Amino acid sequence: MTDPLLPLLEQLATHHLPALSTPPVALRGDGSDRQIYRFSAGSGLSWIGVTNPVQEENRAFLAMSRHFRKQSIPVPEIYVEDPQQLVYLLEDLGNQTLADWLTDLDPDVPETTARIREVYQEALEVLIQMQTKGTVGFDRSWCHAAPESNTALFQADLQYFRQRFWKAFVPDSPVTAALSEELLTLAETVGRLPRTVFVSRDFQSRNLMWHHDQLYMIDYQSGGIGAPHYDLAALLHASKAGLNEALREQLRDDYQELGARHRLIDPKHFTSELEQFVLLRRLRSLGTYGYLSAIKGKWHFLDSIPGTIRDVHRMLHERPALHHWTALCTLLEEWQDRDELQDRDWLQQQAQMITSQTPKEKP
Repeated sequence: MTDPLLPLLEQLATHHLPALSTPPVALRGDGSDRQIYRFSAGSGLSWIGVTNPVQEENRAFLAMSRHFRKQSIPVPEIYVEDPQQLVYLLEDLGNQTLADWLTDLDPDVPETTARIREVYQEALEVLIQMQTKGTVGFDRSWCHAAPESNTALFQADLQYFRQRFWKAFVPDSPVTAALSEELLTLAETVGRLPRTVFVSRDFQSRNLMWHHDQLYMIDYQSGGIGAPHYDLAALLHASKAGLNEALREQLRDDYQELGARHRLIDPKHFTSELEQFVLLRRLRSLGTYGYLSAIKGKWHFLDSIPGTIRDVHRMLHERPALHHWTALCTLLEEWQDRDELQDRDWLQQQAQMITSQTPKEKP
């Protein structure tokens, strides 16, 4: 598909970059409407160019990026944008995300586990910086999405799960009154916690770049103010990361020590509170995977669905703090036993059918 904003980006590059050695190369995008390109000159010089017709999202990213850079938080440097903020040029952080770095590693090998923990401890340090220094001077008017992660937003997250995954892929699973009540109670439970820090709402391994032996944060433009648990849940329970449970618990404890030191959390209740956020985050992820595949046609997101179902099912049975969600337990028990929900080919056929029946829309 032709990008109508690419000529504007190329014009911006012509005026602000050295003579380029090759035409811009399109890079694989994410779940948004952004198109991402790499511009290259000689001697290994390169820059990233972005086009995005959603001005509010661009303005949020540009303002937050400059704020975080000012606070010495590792994010890409913004070089220049057009007056309408439809296209912009920024620092090239390379191709390797934390998720990519993990791909060839076996987290069950002791030596590898130790190295993974070291790198994730660096990620926790970035997270703490964002939640402390990044919160200081943060202007909620920069937010293009919800400025606060509150009960209403969490209700919308769970509605997203119901509409974009549940009703789309397993419409024969009935929505019972008990289950509806549990989803509402879950949103209210996490929504009652103090909202005191900046929350990116997507702080996970695919949004951390490994560049010059340092982790950089990207994709924070949908963030706002919320509870610190949310981004930790995203980091430790991302589907692609594949962290084993022992390592997750070690990293949770590492964060708890840091969070308590900075007075971000209440250590007495932290673990049980975090588990509610993990459940919320994983349910919303199913909705996201359903939306991005069935509505946006980004089929690779289907790969995360079977593992997410297994993870949520296991969590509900193994975590005492989650045992009271009995209707959810029953639902996930049913989904765990359905072979088609573990079959990537079936999921893609279902998503393609939904795509053909549904007009394009935004989440």
